Amino acid sequence: MPDTDLPSRAIVLCADDYALSEGVDRAILDLAAAGRLTAVGCLVQSPRWPAAAKALAPLHEHVDIGLHFNLTEALGSAWRRGLPQLLAASQLRLLPAAPIRASLEAQLDAFAAALEMPPDYVDGHRHVHQLPQIRDLLLESLERHGWRPWLRVTAPLVAANDASAFKARLIAALGARQLAARCRRASWPHNPAFTGIYGFNADVPGYLALLQSWFARIPADTLFMCHPGADPTPLAVDPIAPARLVEYEALRSADFTRLLARLKLHPATGRSRYAQPPATAAETPPVP
Repeated sequence: MPDTDLPSRAIVLCADDYALSEGVDRAILDLAAAGRLTAVGCLVQSPRWPAAAKALAPLHEHVDIGLHFNLTEALGSAWRRGLPQLLAASQLRLLPAAPIRASLEAQLDAFAAALEMPPDYVDGHRHVHQLPQIRDLLLESLERHGWRPWLRVTAPLVAANDASAFKARLIAALGARQLAARCRRASWPHNPAFTGIYGFNADVPGYLALLQSWFARIPADTLFMCHPGADPTPLAVDPIAPARLVEYEALRSADFTRLLARLKLHPATGRSRYAQPPATAAETPPVP
């Protein structure tokens, strides 16, 4: 039964890494078709992308399709760096603008060519879109195209325990609040709250317990991030492969739909909720 003390709230359910592998694609398509996802972030440098785009396109009526901007994974021949090197160089403002701009433009072009539309939203694989220098290049490129997709802001954050709280604070500290401030100044659409960060170390009951902990406290229009996958993959290929299986099983379960109903959460697209940028996104305090 719904909790009568809770207000009805929209939630945007976003899966990352579409086109990474057959198993990831199958899980995301299944969940999206069942109404358990409302946003899908795409790795367009993957050789799977053209065919994967065709499979995803029919779901666009009720699912946001976004660019999951990549600078760290070996998915193509474009410029990339390991995450530690990228983080250090960005914080020191030492990243080379030209190759990053070229990679961004190529990924935007690949997205538009496959789907014949601009992305509904843009975020970054491993949150690279919010880093210093990169966030400026992203907004400049989107403005040149005349596109205003909503952007993922990873703060404020909802953390479930001390370990994930530290990870959440670290991700936010790398540029989330600065990106939110840029979005507010430019009246750029973005999410007002964000959750889904943990250590990729839960089993199915544990992950459902995390969802309960997060979802019971989130404000309206929170963006929830997940990484489902349907097939086991060697850890050397995909370090979070076991967590993908856990998330897929949890999100496709009857327990998940009962949880949403009990907490009065209704799935919605970001394009329907973030058309007007939130006025106080960066000021909202994290939920402990």
